[in-house]
Amino acid sequence: MSKISDVQKISADDVPLRASRLFTESFPQLRLHGTQFVVAIVLASVSIFVFINYATIIFANIALVYSVSCPNGATADQLSACLEPVQDVVSRIHYRKKTIKRAILPLYFLTYGELSQLCDAYRRSRSGCPFDYVLCSSSNDTVHLVQTNLQYGCTHVSQKKQSCIQHSLKENKRCLGSLLRKSDDPFASREYDCQSLYDFFSCIHEPLQTRCGTAVVAELIKVVISYGCSLEKLGDSSTEFPLQSFWHFVRIKNPEFNQIGFPLYHFNGYDLERMCEMVQNVKKSCSAVQRCPSLPIVQFTNALLGYACGHEQQTFFKHYQCIRECIHDQPICTEHIHGAWEPGYHREVCRRMPAFFRCLLPYLLRRCSSNAIAMFAQSIRQYWCDIGSILDLATLMKSIDMNVNDKTAILALGSVHTNDVGSDPPTSGPSPLVFSSTLKTVTAMPMTVEQQSTTLSPSKFPITIRATTASTDSPVTTTTVSLPSMEIDADSGCSNSKRILVRQCLEPLFERLIELHHLRRLENFSFPLYHYGKKEIMDLCDLYATSFLQCPFTMFQECADDHVVYVANALLGYFCSPQHISSFHDHYDCISLVVRNRHSCDKYILGAPLIEGLIEGEDGQRISCGRLQKFYSCSQLAVDRSCPQTARIIFKQSLQQFGCDLQ
Repeated sequence: MSKISDVQKISADDVPLRASRLFTESFPQLRLHGTQFVVAIVLASVSIFVFINYATIIFANIALVYSVSCPNGATADQLSACLEPVQDVVSRIHYRKKTIKRAILPLYFLTYGELSQLCDAYRRSRSGCPFDYVLCSSSNDTVHLVQTNLQYGCTHVSQKKQSCIQHSLKENKRCLGSLLRKSDDPFASREYDCQSLYDFFSCIHEPLQTRCGTAVVAELIKVVISYGCSLEKLGDSSTEFPLQSFWHFVRIKNPEFNQIGFPLYHFNGYDLERMCEMVQNVKKSCSAVQRCPSLPIVQFTNALLGYACGHEQQTFFKHYQCIRECIHDQPICTEHIHGAWEPGYHREVCRRMPAFFRCLLPYLLRRCSSNAIAMFAQSIRQYWCDIGSILDLATLMKSIDMNVNDKTAILALGSVHTNDVGSDPPTSGPSPLVFSSTLKTVTAMPMTVEQQSTTLSPSKFPITIRATTASTDSPVTTTTVSLPSMEIDADSGCSNSKRILVRQCLEPLFERLIELHHLRRLENFSFPLYHYGKKEIMDLCDLYATSFLQCPFTMFQECADDHVVYVANALLGYFCSPQHISSFHDHYDCISLVVRNRHSCDKYILGAPLIEGLIEGEDGQRISCGRLQKFYSCSQLAVDRSCPQTARIIFKQSLQQFGCDLQ
C-alpha cells in the first residue's frame, strides 16, 4: 500500500527518477550504468508521455463521435449506462457472427432466439432508464440499432414472419448484398443506407410476395420506413410490380383500407389517377399482361381498375366524387364490404355486395345523377360481383319522388325487365333475370383495361374454321334495357379472320376445359357443367372473363354462332355472369351433388360430346333441346326435394343457357 500511495503523490517531474528506481529495484540483473542508464530513462519517459497524449486524443475523439443530445439533457455516461444491457447482448452476437456488424438490418440476420434475447434486453434497458433514450439524437451505434431495428422489430415482428423472410433471403442470396455495408466500421457513414434498402426491397419483393404473402411484404415496408427512409422513393424503386407496391403504400398510409373489400371509392382522386397512369404504363411496357391474362394479379387489376381506368375513364371520374362522398357519409353501408382486396380474395365480398348496393341506393338517387348510379353498378359488376335484385325498386323510387319510368335509373340497376317496370314487385322467388341467354346471345362480361384488337397470328389450338349458318331454332329470348340487342343473322360480319381471332382468345379456356374433361372422364358428356368442382368453375370463369381482355366484345357478338363461342357461352355464360355469381356460390354444391348422384338421368346427356370434337379439329355436337328437356324433367324433382327453391330456378336457367325453352 505504501508504494501505491507514493505513486499517487508523485508529480510529473518525478516520473523519470521514480521510474528508474522502480525499474532497477525490480530487475537488478538489468541495471545499467552511465550513459546507457540515462538514455534508457529518457526513452522510457518519452514513451510514457506519447502514450498518455495519444490516449487523450483517442478518448477525446470517442467523446466527439458519441456526442449526445437528449430532450431532458441526459449525458453520454447516462446514455451508456442505460444501453448497457443491449450492448452486452450485441457484443455476444458480434462475437459469434462477424458479418452482422456490417448489416443495415441486423434484424433479419438473427435467429428468432437471438432476436428475443436482444428484445428482452431492450425492454429491460428502457424500463430501467430514467429517460427515454430512443428520443436522443446520437451517433452511438447501439442507439442507432435501437432506433432503426429494435423499436419496431421488437413490437411487431413475429416468429412466423421472421422465419418466412429469412427463408426467402436464403433462396435469394443475391439480395443480401444490399443489406451489408462495405465496411464494418461502426462509425462509417450511413448516408447510403436508404438507397441500399430501396435496392433490397426491389430485389426481394417478388419472391417475398410469392412465399410469404402481402402481410409480410407490408411488414418489410414498415421496417424500411421506421429506418427513416422515404415511402415514395421506396415505391419508385420497385420496378417489377409498381402497381402492387403502390397498393401496399396506400394501405400503410390508410390502415383502414385493410378491412375494405371493395376500396375503389375509398381512394382519393390523386391516388386513383396515379394507379390509372401505372395501368397505362404497364400496358405499354409489359407484354406479360397480354401473354398471361389468367395470372391472379392481372385478373385482380382488371376487376379493380378495368372500368375506372378503361375507355370510360373520363365518365368515371366525372361521377366518382359524388359516389365517394355518399359512401363516406354512410359508414354503416361500408360494413357490408369488409374483406381483403388482393388477388384471390376480393370475391369474398361479393356475397354482401347486394346489401351494400341496397344500403347506398337511396342516398345515391337523392344526391347523384342516374348516370352516376349506372356507373356505380357497372364498377361493381366489373369487380365480378352482383348488385342483387331490387324487389322493392318501384316503392323505393316513389319514396324519394323519382319517376318509376326513368329508364336511365332502370338501366343503372341492370337487372329488371322493361315490361316489369311499374308493375308490383313479385311476392315470392327471385326477380326476373337479365341473361336468360339463348343460342344467339353472348353473355356480357366486365370491360377490361385491354379492349384492343388482337393481331392475327397462327392459332395453336386445333380448331378448324367452318362457315356456319344461323340456327333454325327459335329459342326464347329476353329483352332488357341494360344491354343492347345481341341478335345476329347469317350476315353477321363474322369473317374468317374474326373467327380465328375469337378462337385464339378462347384458347386458354378450352385448354383448361379439355384438361378437366380428361381428368374427370367427361369426354362423352354433352352437359358436363355440374360435374365440375366449384373451384374449377371459378377458374374457368376467370379464363372466360380474360378472353374478353384479348378480343373486343363486339367481336364475340358478331361471332356468337361460331361453335367455339357457343360452347363457351353455353357452359359458362350463366354462372360466370356477375348477375348470377353470388347465387352460384350459394346453390351450386347442392345442385351438383344431386345431378352427379342421379345416374338414371345421365343417359340423356351422354353420347353427344360437346368438346371432344374440338380436339380433333371438328365443330363437335350440340345437345338437342329434346334431350335437354328429358334430362331436366328427370333431375328436376330430385333438385326440388333436396335443394332450396331458388336452386331449382338456377338449375333451369343454367340449362336454358344452351338455347332451349324448358317446360
